[in-house]
Amino acid sequence: MWVEWIIVAVLLSLLAASISTIRSIVLPVRRMVEATRRRSAGGSAHASRGGIKELDVLAAAFNEMADELAVARNFAALQHAKLEERVQERTLALQCLVEPDPLNQLPNRRHLSERLNIAIASPATTGNRVGVHFIDLDNLKTANDGMGHGFGDRVLQSVARRLADATGNFGIAAQLSGDEFTVVYVGAASSVAIVETGETLCRAFHEPLTVDERQGQMGVSLGVSVYPDHETDADALLRAADAALLQAKASGRSRLSVSSRDLLEAAVNKFSIEQGLRRAVERGQFELVFQPEVCLGSLEPTLVEALLRWRTLDGRQLASGEFLGVAEESGLIIDVSRWVLRTAIATARRRT
Repeated sequence: MWVEWIIVAVLLSLLAASISTIRSIVLPVRRMVEATRRRSAGGSAHASRGGIKELDVLAAAFNEMADELAVARNFAALQHAKLEERVQERTLALQCLVEPDPLNQLPNRRHLSERLNIAIASPATTGNRVGVHFIDLDNLKTANDGMGHGFGDRVLQSVARRLADATGNFGIAAQLSGDEFTVVYVGAASSVAIVETGETLCRAFHEPLTVDERQGQMGVSLGVSVYPDHETDADALLRAADAALLQAKASGRSRLSVSSRDLLEAAVNKFSIEQGLRRAVERGQFELVFQPEVCLGSLEPTLVEALLRWRTLDGRQLASGEFLGVAEESGLIIDVSRWVLRTAIATARRRT
């Protein structure tokens, strides 16, 4: 009897050990299979630890791999979102290039450049002229400040309509940006006809504009360039007309100025001076030259003048009259004045 009970107990122990071993293998495997299914479906899944040592190590490795996959998936989703955002921005930018100005439906800069190049290359232009009128509104800022930008937008719409009416069938009206418009005269018989057209555009704004049942005067300044007299490609013609516009505004606004080689050279020189001034203070290129004023009666100095000089990178020394005007227009005069005051005071302190 005792032998039989011992055999039964051993068999039950073996059965329990077998069942435990099977459970320690089957259950972890089932959990890993289920976690794998959830992971492949895109969900978050971790395999429960436990079971025999080998399966427990395998579950730990699986969980580590799942965490890395989750990080990679999140990073990929973030990059995809950024890519979609960039694509949307580029799409909007391309629409701005292709579509007319949304405010007044005039061609934009891209359209204008294309049409201007077509007009220049057209056989009908042979022996004729193409005129570019660069137009700037003289007092739009006053309207914006006094009545708000919504009113200013309606002023721009009214200006666009008047320009389109004045242009008629001889050319193209476009809006470059803000308060800047352009009218292209295609197939003009002479440069004189182009200039006369510019004067006609000026006179078109002698009559007040009516906006929101209000009447207001809106003066314009014009710069004119002519193909092929001044330049031979679209971008150069626009730059030449812009330089002429700056001259018209400097002459008192509500005027017309025609491009010339001198104006283009002056514009290039002004740009070069402005860019150089922005770095002159940092590079220590300014100098002060002190000049005493002497009383003839006593031969004693009564005061000392501090004269500003600019030593450029090519070794030239520019007097203040050659660059202070550009400094004032660009707003750099504040930085230059501060440098002069600090340097003059420091020099006077050392001399006393």
